[in-house]
Amino acid sequence: MSVYRPKRSDGSYRSEFWHYDFVIRTPSGERRRFHGSTGQRTRTKAERVENQYRELAATGKFQHALTLDEAAFRYHGEISHQASADDTATSLAHLCRLIGGTTPLISIDANMISDAVRRRSAERVSIKTRKGSNEHGLVSPATVNRQIVQCARRLLNRARRVWRVPVDVDIPWRDLLLPERERTRILTDAERAAYIGAFREDLRPIVKVYLLTGVRRAALCRLPRSAVDRERGGFTITLKRARGKAPKEHFVPFSPEVRAIFEAEMLKHALPVVFTYEVQQSRTTGDRKRLKGSREPIGYDTLTKAHHAARRAAGVPEFRFHDARHDAATRALRGSKNLKGVQRMLGHSDIASTARYAKVLDEDLRDVMSSFGLSRNYPEAPTAGASEKLPKVQENEG
Repeated sequence: MSVYRPKRSDGSYRSEFWHYDFVIRTPSGERRRFHGSTGQRTRTKAERVENQYRELAATGKFQHALTLDEAAFRYHGEISHQASADDTATSLAHLCRLIGGTTPLISIDANMISDAVRRRSAERVSIKTRKGSNEHGLVSPATVNRQIVQCARRLLNRARRVWRVPVDVDIPWRDLLLPERERTRILTDAERAAYIGAFREDLRPIVKVYLLTGVRRAALCRLPRSAVDRERGGFTITLKRARGKAPKEHFVPFSPEVRAIFEAEMLKHALPVVFTYEVQQSRTTGDRKRLKGSREPIGYDTLTKAHHAARRAAGVPEFRFHDARHDAATRALRGSKNLKGVQRMLGHSDIASTARYAKVLDEDLRDVMSSFGLSRNYPEAPTAGASEKLPKVQENEG
């Protein structure tokens, strides 16, 4: 039987997708029937998918027709322990909605993902206000890339590497990405002071350390006391690396200001972590009671919510918490002029990643342009260095 659209008893179609149904003799000699939806709305594309299924079935590689919905559910279940699981769930929902949840995983190609990128970038997002829902504008290219292209890439890579599903490996992922606007949000001295001052007093120490070291928020939250080395003068964090590579330890030395903050924080409590906050109101979470005035470890979500409140109170627009890492890196680079040192401070394995923080602002450009001029003796010639000689003018002997 070739591809077909299943019908009800009254003659109407049960599905908008074409289905396949064929029997083939497997390499082991047994006859097996393969049937299901192709996830395609046209006969031509459905026949193309059926031919792919026949080839896979003949070689024994077609074990099951995993749909995008089923793959998304399985993938989210396997990464549910990660801090970004909720964001991944949102991305998977958009991916299934725009490509089609019943689409077979092995039939997803670059054209489908490109179409999903186009449709998602044309959608408008809204924010909730006290007066209701308010239109905010088009979805940003960075969000489209994260929710569609990067999410699809992670899903298909896992299907191929872990689940052994023969998905398309020739998708040009880099070509599918939309150009993103480079962020250069650096705080002024006044903004930095207002931003720090807008935090509660018990949360300011961790924010100051973040602004002084550029260490990622996830590493500072619940940083164990055992990571602090008083003799060596610093603390050690664990950095995640690319797939297949073991995490590496990264040592961050103390500056005098950071050392003072760490010592003061660890004197406030006996918990096994460094940074804590003071419980403002007694409450019970599960079987655990938290009394007013007691200390609790600062969690990722706690710090995120405090950042948004502080940003609004300080009047610092378009400032993400991660931008404080950019701010720390840029100030360190300006003060030291040592790109290699800042690379080690941030824990970058590639110096090209550190070079992104070497932003040239107006005052930097003014200093560069003021570093040279025209010579006093030769107004038409540029200034030469002390060890350089001006070229001699040779007469034409013609």
